[in-house]
Amino acid sequence: MSNRWAGLSVPTISIHRRLTTGQRENTSKLQRDDLNNWQKAALAMRFHYNEEKENGKRNQGNRTDLTSSPIGEKVDTHDRIAKMAGVGKGSIGRLLPVYRNRPDLFEKVFSGDYSINKAYTQMKADEEPEDIVRK
Repeated sequence: MSNRWAGLSVPTISIHRRLTTGQRENTSKLQRDDLNNWQKAALAMRFHYNEEKENGKRNQGNRTDLTSSPIGEKVDTHDRIAKMAGVGKGSIGRLLPVYRNRPDLFEKVFSGDYSINKAYTQMKADEEPEDIVRK
């Protein structure tokens, strides 16, 4: 296929990134209707960190400091995962510490037994010393 511009035939170039089979499967899983939003967030977080782990294994032994993004350019992980799951950035901000610190509560979010907020609140309550009296 080509475009006509100023009488010249210019080939059309697709700028869309090709997805691997695993990425296509992940995308289709996130679009399922039977998952609630917090399950989609937990699934997106797993996909993100599994992809990071695979990239780390693939780049192991290579000098990535020479080809990394420019200084000052930040990757917003919360925003990236939130867009992938279709949830708010704040929800991912509460789910991330649960994922890192309490895998048991993260699994409850993933299974749909707990909401993100319930898991986060439970994690924080478990961190409080028992001798502090709540008002």
